[in-house]
Amino acid sequence: MKKFLASWFLSLLSMISLSYIWHGVVLNDLRNVNYPEWYFFILLLIVYSIIAFLLTLIFNYADPQKNVLTKGFFGGAAFGFFIYLVAFTLGISFKSGAVEHIVVDFVWQMIEQGVGGMLIAYVYSLAMRFENAME
Repeated sequence: MKKFLASWFLSLLSMISLSYIWHGVVLNDLRNVNYPEWYFFILLLIVYSIIAFLLTLIFNYADPQKNVLTKGFFGGAAFGFFIYLVAFTLGISFKSGAVEHIVVDFVWQMIEQGVGGMLIAYVYSLAMRFENAME
């Protein structure tokens, strides 16, 4: 349970930080939000909590033997691909209309969730090492 909660929190923290850096600093998309910032950040926290929870839950049932970090990254990236498709389809992404912007944002979403998945894999691999050392 500790590794689940630790990886969930670390994944949440990394993905929300990367999202803020990308949308708030690099692209400055947050200035286009039409409602109060506090409301946006609460919604962001809820959405990323759910994404991090689902990624952690998926990894909890995976069989992490070899290439754990790579599997975590690409598993997270695949999940990011799916999340962006849903957001894009529903029209709730930060799209400016330019195809280049959409593609870059798509790739960034995959990197963001990939890093989250990789951190989950890292926490789980550390926990497995610790459990094996205790035996």
